[in-house]
Amino acid sequence: MSSVEYIDEDIKSVSHTPVVVKNGRAYFGFYSSENVFSGAYDAAKLTFEYTGDEDTEIKLDSSQVVYVEDDGTTSGDKTSAPFTVEILRADDNGSGTNSGSSGGGGGGVTYYTISFDTMGGSQIDSQRVRANGTIEEPEPPVRDGYEFGGWYTDKEFTEKFDFSSKITKNITLYSKWTETNDNGSSSSNDEWKNPFIDVDETDWFYDAVRYADMNGLFGGVSETEFAPDMSITRGMMVTVLHRAENRPEAEACTFEDVADDAYYAEAVAWAEANGIVKGFSDSEFRPDESISREQIAAIMHRYAAYKDWNSNEEGDISVFSDCGSISDWAVADMRWAVGAGLINGRGDTVDPLGSATRAETAVILQRFIEANK
Repeated sequence: MSSVEYIDEDIKSVSHTPVVVKNGRAYFGFYSSENVFSGAYDAAKLTFEYTGDEDTEIKLDSSQVVYVEDDGTTSGDKTSAPFTVEILRADDNGSGTNSGSSGGGGGGVTYYTISFDTMGGSQIDSQRVRANGTIEEPEPPVRDGYEFGGWYTDKEFTEKFDFSSKITKNITLYSKWTETNDNGSSSSNDEWKNPFIDVDETDWFYDAVRYADMNGLFGGVSETEFAPDMSITRGMMVTVLHRAENRPEAEACTFEDVADDAYYAEAVAWAEANGIVKGFSDSEFRPDESISREQIAAIMHRYAAYKDWNSNEEGDISVFSDCGSISDWAVADMRWAVGAGLINGRGDTVDPLGSATRAETAVILQRFIEANK
């Protein structure tokens, strides 16, 4: 090793300099008890020269944590876990030697791991790739009764992974599945392992969450949480319907507040083109605004017409004490949604202006899809 270059200025400011060398080991960056650092730091770049003819790896069996006394002596050695440094030959027009550094050092070789969560399918091995490299798309996993629908960067399947993109961090990719049972029904509860700690089998929305998750309509907000009481946005609502239609393509939408690269952009474009959604104006859709219960009724009513499913049901909304608060434009939609059994009351109210929750949305979608098979 020819030099030590500090990367973190805070660490450098409290480090012992110059480097203390003892028995062929270089000691640097150690602190008195009042200056202890904890956690992961890009502390220093270790530079050394390699004159071999081939690329190789050098395994540093251990580093050591020590106390450095004022006279330069050391004590209290504690061996750390081993780590590996990759050594690459310079380009043909280079000097013939190359420097290497431990992971995290500026100019060193950094690797990232890409993991594949097959969501109940056959196992796919993770891949390790150099920073800014690309990974190979693996053979599709298999799962009885399901068709593989691609790899996504999140469990809600809002963004499909581009295998030509450069890898700049550790990531987990999730496989989307579409059920292919001959009778078109969803799998039984026994075939679904509930990953959500906030969804219990006794909850009124349990079956709907299972249905939405297993059919790729939408998943949790994390690997272990569904957030059933969280409101759903207008953009997310349209995205769910778009997924139910297997993501048909459409021309770009006309709404100025829907960015071309937003996860819901294609869904909004499709829904607008087919008259399923309307904006607050010709240029404003408000995709990130929570969707109200009367808005979801209107969208589902138009979606039923788009599917040529029964959109003429009429329910009695007068039984709800707050029926007078339904917006004039949404009265027919709410009558239909109540008559079709998609929307029930919250107690003796229908709460048309209240936000629709993720649990309610899952229930509405399951009721609607299963009733129109």
